[in-house]
Amino acid sequence: MINRFFNYISSVDWLLLAFLILFLNVNTKLKLVAIALIVIANFDFKFKLKFKENRIPLFYFLIIVLSVIQVLFHYEKWSQKFFIISFLGIIFWGISLLVVHQMKSFVERRDGVKIHNAITLFFILNIIISLFNLGQIMIETGVLNPYTYMGLGSQYYMSTGDYIQGIFFNASIVNMFANLFGCFYFLYNRQLVLALLCLIISLLTTSNVGVLILLVALIILFFNHSKLRKTVAILFLGIIVVFYARISPDNLNYFTKTLLNKKENVIKTQQQQAIQNSQLEAERENKIKEYLASKESIEIKRDSSTNKPSVNIRKELKKIEHDKMITPIKKEVAQSKLVKQTHLISMNEQLYGSTLKEFEKNKYPGKLISYFQTVEYNTSSIEHFLIGSGAGRFSSKLAFSISGYSSLDGEKRFLNKIVEDITPEFKENNLSIYAYFWSQGEEKHSVTNSPFSFVNQILGEYGVIGLGLFLCFYVWFFAKSYRALTYGKIILPIFLMMLFTDYWFEDFTTVILFELMMFIDLKKIEKPKETPIINK
Repeated sequence: MINRFFNYISSVDWLLLAFLILFLNVNTKLKLVAIALIVIANFDFKFKLKFKENRIPLFYFLIIVLSVIQVLFHYEKWSQKFFIISFLGIIFWGISLLVVHQMKSFVERRDGVKIHNAITLFFILNIIISLFNLGQIMIETGVLNPYTYMGLGSQYYMSTGDYIQGIFFNASIVNMFANLFGCFYFLYNRQLVLALLCLIISLLTTSNVGVLILLVALIILFFNHSKLRKTVAILFLGIIVVFYARISPDNLNYFTKTLLNKKENVIKTQQQQAIQNSQLEAERENKIKEYLASKESIEIKRDSSTNKPSVNIRKELKKIEHDKMITPIKKEVAQSKLVKQTHLISMNEQLYGSTLKEFEKNKYPGKLISYFQTVEYNTSSIEHFLIGSGAGRFSSKLAFSISGYSSLDGEKRFLNKIVEDITPEFKENNLSIYAYFWSQGEEKHSVTNSPFSFVNQILGEYGVIGLGLFLCFYVWFFAKSYRALTYGKIILPIFLMMLFTDYWFEDFTTVILFELMMFIDLKKIEKPKETPIINK
């Protein structure tokens, strides 16, 4: 037993595991620690950037060059804020270049089995923490299925998945896409149990857009020549159907109605939910009052054989006691939401006045409107078409961070303390979408209504030249070996579809996992005689 334990300890690349845990965490300070750790412990600055037979995507290097050209070209905008924002944009891409180089260096220089075991252990830890997140919610709500629980002012209910953050401690959509990558990575490495667990965790996050992308991936998997994978595709599809039918049916109803733009039905459903919520809360308060009034004198029926309270009464008393305890938590959550909503409305009044009401007439989701805005901006001039507005000036995580809109409680975040600015291009376009939809009810706070998208970023801030660099020197770097890839055939399309949902390159999470997994898959192609990666 001891020998097996020490053998396992020696079979894991602990440096890579530590890097993944620290760097993929939402905390900026931990990311910086991770970068310092990997640079010192895996010291390698031989980038070897070549246009022929390049070892890493040249996109990162070329987008930095384009950023410098933009600074020189936009000389009429030169100011202290302009230079700081441009520099921050270059820093973002520089970090990405450093990390992608280190991931490639890991795959080239370190043991493949140890790397695989580090990835495996990372996902096992994430699964455990994700299930712990769910367990906490179950304890707080006192029910086995919080996805249908409308108590606590519907704090959880259809939003339960938002709290399944896993090891990332980030937005649940990060957990969703990371587990999609893990699902197919483990499937092709014949670790079916881990693949299944990753699928379950991804479903628990209840990202409807993520599930749509998953369905596309399963279709690709089904048309694979392997009968096993066809069977797995059908099995996974069945699990998705069961999850939405039995665990979270209201999420499916909401998504289909929103997707089909049935606004009247959505409003009707929301009104019904509000009535049910108020009835549920009133009933709970009455039970608490009755319990407190009769706690001392209540006559409890006892089982004649054991002389103990019957199971039903014990459960009822426990539930009433539980409801009494969690009532203050509900008030704290409601107060926090009210503070954020008030701050957002105040910012909107200062910036837009009543102009945001124009969105009320629009029938399209916010995400689609944002693409219309980006196209309109790009076609407004040759300059915008070719090189865009520049980093942090049209639509990006950097633009949101320095605007103050990334913090809805009024407190400035890290980048907002360095520089504070809202450019005209950002204010008149994608920011207005966010300002409108996020000042509405929570039913409007979804991926389909947010302008967050790498597509908006690359086109709006770097123009068609930036998009061309991305397609030619990033996508093609992986796609040129598509036929020979294994799990890469699945996670590459997932990654490309994922880019429509957020500013992933600035988030420093799932992109790093994607690149690491793709480098491993490409290494098998480059060296077909090498012993395949297995989990010992």
